[in-house]
Amino acid sequence: MAPYMKYGYSYGPRVVITAKAADTGTIDDGDIVVLDAVGGAAGSGYVKKWSAATDAVVGAALESVDTAPSADGEDTVQVVLSLPGTVFVYPASGITQAACFQCCDIDGSQSIDFDADTYQNAWIVEVDEDADLAYVMFKGPFTDVGASGTIDYGVA
Repeated sequence: MAPYMKYGYSYGPRVVITAKAADTGTIDDGDIVVLDAVGGAAGSGYVKKWSAATDAVVGAALESVDTAPSADGEDTVQVVLSLPGTVFVYPASGITQAACFQCCDIDGSQSIDFDADTYQNAWIVEVDEDADLAYVMFKGPFTDVGASGTIDYGVA
């Protein structure tokens, strides 16, 4: 069997939206995308590639943004939303069945750290030990992940 090469959405509810990309960089197909600049009086309304454990996950990109936009919203990206029941798959080198049904941390824009549980922003629901894959559900921005306080949905 050929090695699994596509990360991102795997199965479950699939709600796809067109999101406006932030001017913070490129996005690759399968990247975990997050809210850009959440906090203060308003969230930015744009998405970017995951960059920090405290980022609120929106979902996973279904396509790439190959060139960083020169301004927020100049480009768009199709995203599968991180909703309850939506499962995503990412590499997790050395993962074992013991990690299944444990909360863990996102480790990169396309990886899971099953040994870390500081932020608990991913829940492992299935493990493929042979392929080093973790199937996870993410705590999305509709859930306070407890890492950085209250999620701000915009101007009140």
